[in-house]
Amino acid sequence: MSYLTFVLKERRLLSFGLSFTFFSSFGQTFLISLFVPYFLQDFQLSNAGFGSLYSGATLVSAAVLPWLGKWIDHIPLRLYSTFVAIGLIVASLWWLSPGILDSCLWDSCCSVFPGRD
Repeated sequence: MSYLTFVLKERRLLSFGLSFTFFSSFGQTFLISLFVPYFLQDFQLSNAGFGSLYSGATLVSAAVLPWLGKWIDHIPLRLYSTFVAIGLIVASLWWLSPGILDSCLWDSCCSVFPGRD
């Protein structure tokens, strides 16, 4: 099968993958980098401290991705996409609505970083 034949045959699936890749960039480094100065100020972090946290989160996600990534082969794509979309909506609403879960998050941060009352 040639490349062009493959692209024409699987255009729906490829356009789906391309759109998910494009729209996932909103949670990636670009968007996070816009808010770094505010994270540093609000959480009283140094550049090195923030870099360490971000690096740790990246390494943990890289370690977990192969284990979670195999689920995509066993879950219908529509169901997976629905879960991803719902997760993004919940995360966006949580980010935009201060006070709903912030006290729980703040309490857990204070237990991890003592002295931040």
